[in-house]
Amino acid sequence: MQRRNVPVLALTVIAMLVARLTWSRLLPTYYADLGASDAQIGTAFSLLAAAFALFQLIGGLLADRVGRKPVTVLPIFGVVVAVAGMARVGNWQQLLAAHLSLAAFASVQSPGFTALLAESVPAGERGRAFGMVTVASRIASAAGPALGAWLLTLTALPTLLWGTVAVGVVVSLARLSLLRETLGTAGSSAPLSAAWGEVDWGTAARFLVVGTLYTLFFNLLLGGPFIALHAHQIRGLDNVRLNLLFAVGDGAAILSAPLAGWLGDRVGHRRMLAAAVLVMGGGLLAWALLPGGWAATLCFVLATGAGPAASIAYNALLTGVVEGRRRGSFVGLMGTLTGLLGSPASRVGAELRVWGGSSGPFWAALGLAGLLVLALGWGGTKEGRSAGN
Repeated sequence: MQRRNVPVLALTVIAMLVARLTWSRLLPTYYADLGASDAQIGTAFSLLAAAFALFQLIGGLLADRVGRKPVTVLPIFGVVVAVAGMARVGNWQQLLAAHLSLAAFASVQSPGFTALLAESVPAGERGRAFGMVTVASRIASAAGPALGAWLLTLTALPTLLWGTVAVGVVVSLARLSLLRETLGTAGSSAPLSAAWGEVDWGTAARFLVVGTLYTLFFNLLLGGPFIALHAHQIRGLDNVRLNLLFAVGDGAAILSAPLAGWLGDRVGHRRMLAAAVLVMGGGLLAWALLPGGWAATLCFVLATGAGPAASIAYNALLTGVVEGRRRGSFVGLMGTLTGLLGSPASRVGAELRVWGGSSGPFWAALGLAGLLVLALGWGGTKEGRSAGN
């Protein structure tokens, strides 16, 4: 019965992300249009990363106390209110305040969502479960910007935000009706006070290194403002063409996500994560350095196509470190620690743009990818020791 959670989550992810991605990739230019400088945009995205990190531990603790389902559903109402606030702002400071609220509510939801998905299938099928939801997210990632590009020819960006408000209410009600709770039915029945004894803290410490490097890497690339800023300021892409660029890249990711989940379950998620970050880092640096045209677009497509493999592998490794009742709290704890340690990435990336040009953050991301590969070879996770990966 709990397997139904996977398609329910996948379908609702499509709906919510399509709505959000009509506008979310354009937020760096929205900040700029409201008067923010490059340095202020970098600082804003670092603050957003920190906010997303801080509230994950709270979300994880709540997921272990009150259940995975409530924490997966109820924060969406907060997201809806925050997005409505973003639609009504008059300056970039107000946008940042509303955006921080959005990050906080999304952060509370994240550990419960991850734990619910992991516990809805047997351990050996987690890669495929994460793969299915990632396919859904990539379908949305291609459709959302494409839809946004069309809608922006008819209306302004704030109107797209109001569309997300309506979709968010529908998604929250659908999840409330259809999801099934997994807390107490998958894993340890030990009381919460004793369940921390299930954690292998040596493995957890090694994963913290991997997670921090991955978060820094992600915040410089797909989670940061620098792709949009480079495309807008250096390549001269307007919002419509920028959305179309993301739509093409995420269209390729639709094809790679199911393969990545299936392959990761067989060859090991550490290997998948190592290969994916190298392709992402190298591909986006090449895209930034090339003058444009089909070769640059191909590099961008290859890099974004590797994104699902990295995300699936990382989540499979994270949820495999702890089995049992403390999974939600552990996911939240790791999210908070790695998020806080990785939150300065966007601010540092803004300085790198000043000193090294627009490609500076992409060079730094490739260096982080190399360090992450080394960290994954250093014992990394429970999976690595047990499977010999």
